[in-house]
Amino acid sequence: MSFEDSINAYFVTTGTVDDRSSSKCADLETAFSHLCEHIAEENIRRINAIDGFPLIASGQLTKKDVFIFDQFEGDFFKQLQLTKSLIIGSRCLINCLINSLPVPLGTSPIYTTAMRDLHICATGIPVDQKERVRTYIQWMGGYYFQNLSRPVTHLISNTIKSTKYEHATLNGIPVMHVDWVQRVWERSSVDDVAATDEEFDKYKLPIFFGTNITCTGLETDKKNEVNMKLKTFLS
Repeated sequence: MSFEDSINAYFVTTGTVDDRSSSKCADLETAFSHLCEHIAEENIRRINAIDGFPLIASGQLTKKDVFIFDQFEGDFFKQLQLTKSLIIGSRCLINCLINSLPVPLGTSPIYTTAMRDLHICATGIPVDQKERVRTYIQWMGGYYFQNLSRPVTHLISNTIKSTKYEHATLNGIPVMHVDWVQRVWERSSVDDVAATDEEFDKYKLPIFFGTNITCTGLETDKKNEVNMKLKTFLS
């Protein structure tokens, strides 16, 4: 969606008065200032989350109604997802306006754009953790898939012992530790970063991750050499 379109924008504050000095509220103010340069001020409203329920009850919200949240939480946020309106975070709005980019496509609310254009699959992760990972990926503008049949750009895994891992390594698909998603979420919530930035390379899954390796029948010098190489792979 382009912000040059005719939209109705609602800037939603979810916290209490005591929270209004937080960095999230500062981001919301920055996003408000940027949007005022693109659309008429009469199409922009500020509301508290607790006062937004009548908008839902009206049953008249459309995809032209854009809600910009300081943070994704609360009953209003949850109920708003059942409407046709667009839900984004202040970091997403700031990034899109500064870089003249549309909001990433999808059916999920989008808080940041750190995973824009990334297609991600996961393996070896508990079901409850996988659901949280899926949510964060979508909230960062990425796409989550259950299998590797689609053009996946990254695989998330906590193990090297899976068919998906073998497929990914054979096809040159980067395999990332699950902590990658959590860290990108934390960083992109406060700064303009991309999940593929060099600072996140340390979350690439080591080749021998989670394995126990022993050497036998080797001379001491050769064993030390193997040990040093393994440390390099595992670091």
